[in-house]
Amino acid sequence: MLRRFGGSTKDLADRTFGTPDRNPEVVRKKFDEKHPGWLIYRSMTGIALAGKVYVINEPVFKEPYNRFWYPPAKSREEIQRRGWRTVIAHQTRNVPHTGHEHLMKNAAYLGDIEPCHGILVNAIIGAKRLGDFVDEAILEGHEALNKYGYISPKRHMVTFTLWDMRYGNPLESLLHGIIRQNMGCTHHMFGRDHAAVGDYYDPYATQILWEKGIPSFGLNAPPYDLDKGLR
Repeated sequence: MLRRFGGSTKDLADRTFGTPDRNPEVVRKKFDEKHPGWLIYRSMTGIALAGKVYVINEPVFKEPYNRFWYPPAKSREEIQRRGWRTVIAHQTRNVPHTGHEHLMKNAAYLGDIEPCHGILVNAIIGAKRLGDFVDEAILEGHEALNKYGYISPKRHMVTFTLWDMRYGNPLESLLHGIIRQNMGCTHHMFGRDHAAVGDYYDPYATQILWEKGIPSFGLNAPPYDLDKGLR
């Protein structure tokens, strides 16, 4: 289906990411060209294509990084093979630090689903902002957590998703939740300033979405409480 957007692409970008007037619950500052995701939408042609999506040529990766490539079906198969019934997703675009380590351990060992069977690290590999770490360092850094004994390899698995970050904070967390649910995860961790750049959003915008919902974006309850929402 081919459709032309009725307004300007600037209006499309504002409606997508929000404005302080329209979305006061979470938007703190008006978006501009310094925000990578807003600029992507601002630069669009105004024509939208929609319809069924078919994978014609699945991405192929060379060694040694092909070991991290787990499309949804393969990921679910691996989770089933490992016997994991509860799986926490750790979204990241950075190399691991002690904060990541403690978040994963606390979520897996001390959370509401104690003990969690597995932690699935799913790194975002694609165009990011200037200053973000290179892809190889992100993947090998997270693998080092189980390789060198910080987290048991029996409960920790590193994968990646091909995606150019939009830095949409609470709205992008919805996409991340869908991706990880498709991969077989039962739970998801969202940190402060999730998928954020700059100070456009409230630092806890994603937590607001998943704890209360954001009515101005049409989400009157947390995504897991909405009809046809995430389970």
